[in-house]
Amino acid sequence: MVRPSPSLLLLLLFLLAGCGRTMSIPTPFGPAPTGGPPGIGYRVQLTGEGLSAELAGRLREVLETARADLPAPPNRVVLLRQGQRDLERLRAALRARGYYDGRVAVRLEEEKAVPSPGPGAAIGDEETEPRPPHPRYRLVFEVAPGPLYRFGRRRITLLGPAHGFRPPSPGRLGLKDGEPALAERILAAEAQLLRTARRAGHAMAALGKRRVVVDHATRLVEVELALTPGPVFAFGPVRFEGAGDIDERFLQRRIRFAPGDRFDPHRVARARSLLVSSGLFSAVRARIATEPDAAGTIPVTFELTPRKPRSIGGAVGVHSDRGPGGRLFFQHRNLFGGGESLRIEGRGSRGLVSGSVQLRIPEFLRPAQDLVTSAEYADERSDAFDSRSVALAGAIEREIGTRLKVGYGVRLRRADIRDKTLATAGRNERFRLLSLPVSAVYDGRDNPFDPTEGTRVVLVAEAFQDTDDADTRFLRTKLSQTLYVRLQRQPRTVLALRGALGTILGVDRVDIPADVRFYAGGGGSIRGIPFQMAGPLDAADDPLGGRSLVEGSVELRLRPFEKLGFVAFLDGGSAFTAMIPDLREETPRFGAGLGIRYATPVGPLRLDVARPLRRNEDVDEPFELYISLGQAF
Repeated sequence: MVRPSPSLLLLLLFLLAGCGRTMSIPTPFGPAPTGGPPGIGYRVQLTGEGLSAELAGRLREVLETARADLPAPPNRVVLLRQGQRDLERLRAALRARGYYDGRVAVRLEEEKAVPSPGPGAAIGDEETEPRPPHPRYRLVFEVAPGPLYRFGRRRITLLGPAHGFRPPSPGRLGLKDGEPALAERILAAEAQLLRTARRAGHAMAALGKRRVVVDHATRLVEVELALTPGPVFAFGPVRFEGAGDIDERFLQRRIRFAPGDRFDPHRVARARSLLVSSGLFSAVRARIATEPDAAGTIPVTFELTPRKPRSIGGAVGVHSDRGPGGRLFFQHRNLFGGGESLRIEGRGSRGLVSGSVQLRIPEFLRPAQDLVTSAEYADERSDAFDSRSVALAGAIEREIGTRLKVGYGVRLRRADIRDKTLATAGRNERFRLLSLPVSAVYDGRDNPFDPTEGTRVVLVAEAFQDTDDADTRFLRTKLSQTLYVRLQRQPRTVLALRGALGTILGVDRVDIPADVRFYAGGGGSIRGIPFQMAGPLDAADDPLGGRSLVEGSVELRLRPFEKLGFVAFLDGGSAFTAMIPDLREETPRFGAGLGIRYATPVGPLRLDVARPLRRNEDVDEPFELYISLGQAF
């Protein structure tokens, strides 16, 4: 008979113990020493009336005797002495969690040795780790947390002249009446108070001595925070060290503040982030003077380490529905000395050859505004159409705050398109399209390459007019959003969600250039469904494209190792003939699969295997394979 492993039994006992009034938290046996005199094996147990699993976990973190990286004690006397030293750590941890009347004790119990399994033992009888030949012990910490104390009276005291500073209320600092009196909340409130003063220009603000009074009769904690605001200061001279060939006038515009502006350390941190995001520097360090200068201002110095201005790079990938592909680019980050970026890029895969040249001029006419000009060439061949086009575009991109970017511009595109579907009998058309694209991007992700929290929303609207045909005018819009929710930190587990909606207004589908219509299916859309095959098809099973689009994805990302992670995903959606998606007209297609992620400095290397749900044998393969760089979304 195969028995459950000891680790599984411990987990079950842990869960069952949490359902009762007394919580008992065992920990693994202490490690036997690898060198020196032999030590004794033991395990640590937390138990007590009213001890919750969450509190026990916090208490266990402070126990030195529960650390697996320390050598085992030589005998039981030393072990018990170590346990007694942990008692004060437990008392401090209880007070930090709001339990000011808690009691703790420790005792040492000897456990009976369990004999090693004999030669006839069944699989599963052996232990998960070898037992040393000496007795083992259990170090038991008895914890009685007692009642939870809460915040009572709270106040902020200003020391010396206020210089116009009005402190926030204790509640706004996180010290709310009746809430558990956690030490971390007091410290966080104190730090927030100091940040508030300095952001209001009080550069030399300093904390006074905090006062915490515990009333055991009422079980309330009185807190008084003290602050010396000091006078309001302005920014003084701003210096740049190590800028090299980069024009200092560009750097001054980039940092978004100037001498004479009211001092705010948040603006300095934001300026450092903007200098890093320019791509011109490998390292940026901001140094704020600790004392005002002779003029009574606060000088700031940025220490810069420039990157090499030129770089060449590329990437390759394989999608089983489109074959191998790749891209190659050259970039110059400081073309004229003012942070101007020139990027030349070429892409190629089965059915697609494209190239582009883009020039970006930062801080154009005003801070936080870029001018972007580009030229593009594309030759695309698919089951739906053949398209050869050239385009010229110019746009203004402007930052609004730290998360939102808006853009608007003009684009002129000439395209020769052969619609290969039976519906249009292989019609050849030439378009000269003048369009006015407008975009808004909100990016609240914590990491653009491998996000774990936050959201990103993209809205793009583009009005088209065919200059050769006054009747051909339409509006193409698409809204997409990605959302990332961290489910747990260890192992890192993230739930990633994606959704997209699109529509084209103004003309019938057959009058829309085939390469402008909406298509769904493929590695960047619905994995498991072949490229462009989620949507209306003609009698020869060629995609027709649509006037509207619905897409969605759910992906569970698990990263148990530093470099290696795994995902499970479900994608779904379709293109639709109608201007508004009609599920009665077209049944959405779904694909599901598993993937592996390997972390690299520029984002995860991705391998996904997906298969269609309810396979259409006329167009679907049993499975699709995707290999590329970066998360799917």
